Amino acid sequence: MTVRLALVGYGRIAPKHIEVFRALGAEVVASANRSAESRAKAENEGQIPRTFSSIREMIETVRPDGVLVMPSSPQVAATAREVLPFGLPTLLEKPPGYSLAEMDELTALATQHETPTMIGLNRRHYGIVERALEEVGGPANITSVLVEWSEDPRHVLQRLTPEDVKRMTFSHTLHGLDLLTHFAGPIESPNIVARAFPGAPFRWVMAMQALSTRGAVASFTSTWDAPAKWRVSFTVADRRYLFAPLETCTVFERGKPDRTIEPPEHDVRFKPGFYAQARRFLDVVATKTVPPEYALASARPSMVRGDALTRALGAL
Repeated sequence: MTVRLALVGYGRIAPKHIEVFRALGAEVVASANRSAESRAKAENEGQIPRTFSSIREMIETVRPDGVLVMPSSPQVAATAREVLPFGLPTLLEKPPGYSLAEMDELTALATQHETPTMIGLNRRHYGIVERALEEVGGPANITSVLVEWSEDPRHVLQRLTPEDVKRMTFSHTLHGLDLLTHFAGPIESPNIVARAFPGAPFRWVMAMQALSTRGAVASFTSTWDAPAKWRVSFTVADRRYLFAPLETCTVFERGKPDRTIEPPEHDVRFKPGFYAQARRFLDVVATKTVPPEYALASARPSMVRGDALTRALGAL
């Protein structure tokens, strides 16, 4: 039986999600978009047969098996507030709010309405990440994790308001922090330093270091002072795994030649991580249950740390 999905919002990443779900045999049967321009894009670019201006009207008319919440980042939390009370399996694109309070509100709403809600943090689902973790025997064997993150606010200001960019400090550190906690485990009582340069909007530098609850040394740096490529690495005894760029993995092992972990075919064909994430969401639709490791609440450890970093910076 074909799974029928409804899309809410048509953000920049929505077409990538649609492509993967269709490849997996699901149908995107309808889209709800507030603006006529977005409805036209959903119809023409997304080839979605029915579009609506009202989320409620779409869900009550189409009665989909699941919902994809894919608006632009500033609208994710507000859109989720409308979708979650329907109780339908939901894939919620990141960020789940621009603050920890917003995320906690959405988690409580999903719990209240028994809505199986999966968070769309696709980097967890990278094939090379899964293969690297399998190779080392799981995250429990990781001894240290280093995440180097940066953003270019001048680039982001081309499509977002200064206020959204300020709030985005929180949501965009989430990308790197989620990988940090995914590899290292939850982090308690970190040491945090942050600096904002007076008279230089969005020239920010922040760093955090701690021992995770699993015993890994976890280090995170995020610079808005100068753009650079994202880099993530973790170590186990005598071995280092380097993701730089993130879609690649090089393994350095004592006494052996350097080698690479190759991505699965679907991470070459589609945006990395999207295929495995979509397949898992279709399982959520089928079972009406979301595994704890992919549930909305699983993003909270990294959201807590993002909140602390952003407050230290003075951006909240």
